[in-house]
This record gives sequence, structure tokens and C-alpha cells, in this order.
Amino acid sequence: MEPTILLDSVNPSGTLRAIVEQTDTTVYLYIQPHPDLAEQYPMRSSWVRNLTAAPAEFDYEAMQQGQAPLLPAIHCAHPDGATPMEEEGLALVWTEAEDGASLLYEEEIIAIIPGWSLYMENPVTYAKDCIAETNTLFPLTADNVLIEATYKTMELIDQWTEDSSPWPATQEYILSSYEKVFGPHHQYFAIDGGTWPPMALVSFKYEDLYVFLTIGISQRPMPWVDYLYSDTATAYRRMELGLAVQQSLGEAFAMELAQGIAGLAGMPWRKISWLGEGHTISSNAVKPPFESLILSSALYNGPALPSLEMNGDKVNIYWAQPITLAEREFAHKEPNGGYPLIEKMINADINWVITGNRPSVV
Repeated sequence: MEPTILLDSVNPSGTLRAIVEQTDTTVYLYIQPHPDLAEQYPMRSSWVRNLTAAPAEFDYEAMQQGQAPLLPAIHCAHPDGATPMEEEGLALVWTEAEDGASLLYEEEIIAIIPGWSLYMENPVTYAKDCIAETNTLFPLTADNVLIEATYKTMELIDQWTEDSSPWPATQEYILSSYEKVFGPHHQYFAIDGGTWPPMALVSFKYEDLYVFLTIGISQRPMPWVDYLYSDTATAYRRMELGLAVQQSLGEAFAMELAQGIAGLAGMPWRKISWLGEGHTISSNAVKPPFESLILSSALYNGPALPSLEMNGDKVNIYWAQPITLAEREFAHKEPNGGYPLIEKMINADINWVITGNRPSVV
């Protein structure tokens, strides 16, 4: 029979689409990238169950013809075939970073495509009805940490209801932390475009500076970070952005740069990317002799900032500083090249404050 789509879900940022497809022989979970990201990220798939008797070996000929293969009997909890699924019993939970998903059937987690699998050359997936691993498919056992992570995500999602939202408490927590350092905020701008999650940019007049800081970016962990940092990912996957401009450069100039910072707030999820120490970003907000921005917490040498946490993770505050084309090219010459560039900037007495035109440090 023709495949039947039992579930179709797009993640909140619209970058990935999850589909559960059932034929007369199999059920599969697929994650497809948005067409704009298809060259960067291939489709991922996970076998969920056989609906008919399992073969002794993989049917490679069927796979070459683009057909969803049956899982061989040795790997299968139901070698004679399991019961077809009903659309009403299915639910999908996207990871907090929106790069992977867990499939539930009748409230039980039955398959997971982890977010970090999206970045691997040889992807890994998990299924409850798999009892022996293949090259890419592993049994989904009760002790799998991804199950606990899924339930934690479901609890966080349940907090966002019409009658209750964590946003007011989050907003107050971060804003009050900023105000302890920079005094009462001067202006408040919503920068989420009316989409979830709510995010804002607040401004301060601190001594001779215009200071801008974001609120709410850290509500979501960024894509890629779990894959790159593994056990230490909690120290890197959440961030807010900061900007400090000397008042002598003018409020209009500061506001234009601040708008550029606001535009970065959702970038990690729009691009399935991440922002961290030493990252450089093109920006139309900067003017010659500068060409882009570098983000850094190491450049900060202002008054002590309180430590921020979100859902048990550290929140990093990265300050934006304009850099020249030569500086950006220097940073891109080698992996983590932003670090030596930041070191050169610090040695040249360039810090978190934007003071106007300056010579290139390279």
C-alpha cells in the first residue's frame, strides 16, 4: 500500500520536520531539514517497528530502490510483526535545542533521533522494539539518558500554558541581576517578533556608557553544543548577549548596533548553529573600518556580573565588539582562531566597550 503519514510535526523554529510514515510492512520516523538547510544537514531516519514477518537479513536491494527496509529478525522484538499504529496514539517531543525528537505511542517513548545525531557522519537512532544493535540503530532501554531528557523537556513544555508561564519569573530573575550591576534599566524592547520563546533587549545608562543586554535567549539550549562538548555541554549551551558603547559616540549609533545584536537572538535555532566565545558574525550594523562582530566574555572587564543559571546550566554573557575584515580573516585561518584574536585585542587594551574607530590588531 501507499505510505500513510501518521504524524507530521515542524519544530518551533521551522528548521526541521518530523514525519511518521507507515506502510503495510514498516513504521519509520524521519527528520527532514528545511530546504534552505538541506545541503548542510541530511535527512535522518529511524526504524520504529516491523508490521510483518522479519527477514533473516537486510533487504539491500529494497534500500537501494528507496524503500523502507524491514529490520532483520535477530534485531527485532516482534519477529512475526507488530500491530499497526493508530494516528491518535502518537505524539512527538522535540529536544529543547530543536534538533532532535522523541516519538511516543500511547504515552510511552518508542523511538528517539537524538539532536547530536544530526551532526554525525554516521547517525545513531534508538527504538524500543529493537533488541540488538545495527550500525546505526540501537535498542532504546529504560536506562537511556535520552528518555530522562525527554521527560524533562515534556515537563518544561507543560509549564507554558495559557494560565501559567515561566516567562515573568525568568524575566525578573535576569533583569534584576542586570540592574544590581548597571542600575535601573532605561528602555525595554521585545525582540521575539511575537513568536516563542519571549525575548527582550534592555538598555542602561551606566556611567559614560550605553549598555544593552538580552533577556531570554538562555531559555533554550543551543544546537550543536551537546555534540561538541558532551559531558561539559552544560557550561556552553546557554547564552545572553551584551553590548557597551561610549555615550560620546551617540545614542543613534548605539541603537543601530543594538538592533544588530537583537537580530542575533534567534540565530542559533534559525540556522541550526551556535554562538560562543570567539565566534565572528557578519553584521550590517557595523560601519567601516569594521566588517563584522566578535563575541566574547573574556573581553569583559567591567563591574562584577552575578552568575546566571537556567535549568541547571551556566548562562554565558558574550559581549559584541566590531572587528575589521583582516581581523576576521585572521580568526578564520585556523580552528578556534577567535581565541588568539581575542588575546591580541586584550593585549591592545580593547575590551567590552566600543570606543569608535581603532587600528586593526593584525
